[in-house]
Amino acid sequence: MKLKYICIIILTIFVALCIKYFFVEIYRINSISMYPTFCDGDYILVNKFAFGFKTPEYLPFTNLEIPYWKIGKVNSLELEDVVLLKLPKYICGNNTTYVVKRIMGLPGDTILIKNEDLFVHNKKVSKYCNNYNFVKGNRKNYSIYVYSVGDSIDLTYPLKNELYTLIKNEGHTIDKTLQGYEIDGEFRKFYIIEHDYIFLLGDNAEYSSDSRTWGLIPQRFLIGKVLMKI
Repeated sequence: MKLKYICIIILTIFVALCIKYFFVEIYRINSISMYPTFCDGDYILVNKFAFGFKTPEYLPFTNLEIPYWKIGKVNSLELEDVVLLKLPKYICGNNTTYVVKRIMGLPGDTILIKNEDLFVHNKKVSKYCNNYNFVKGNRKNYSIYVYSVGDSIDLTYPLKNELYTLIKNEGHTIDKTLQGYEIDGEFRKFYIIEHDYIFLLGDNAEYSSDSRTWGLIPQRFLIGKVLMKI
């Protein structure tokens, strides 16, 4: 009889862990960057299975990272979805940082910041912007193309800083020479993008760190889609 109860307890723990690591989990908002949609201190329910089945970040009950492995494609992303993601280490260093942002650019989209306003495919976005200035730093008018895996970058022309940084963040060395660009020590005329990217913004744009300063974020850093506030 005791063995039966032990098995039930073990099975219950196993099911609870599976739900937590692969399906849904509760997270706490720790900033004002998504105000008024979410306030600092709000709790949200996140659907982790929305973007396919993938390994958890850490071995349960330890700090040991598990190699990234995923089944299924990120095919349910839509413009204006609110998502939870883990920031890449090239942004936050060795600190583990989770943030909630809104997707305002999908692969193939062109984002335009013009006269303090935001445009996606030449359509002004105003629903979530709270009439705030979208300009960050000294860049007042600029555009960003959201890259997808397989996109080809012509290296026979000077690269924008964003592309230079993107290639480095994909794990490569890049050097400018008199002949052109060298990737990992080899002269190349083209570079093929290795990941799908998204452009993210906080609803409280004036007080949000997001893709305006981080640049594009690889979709593989998505944790899940925010379902609701609880």
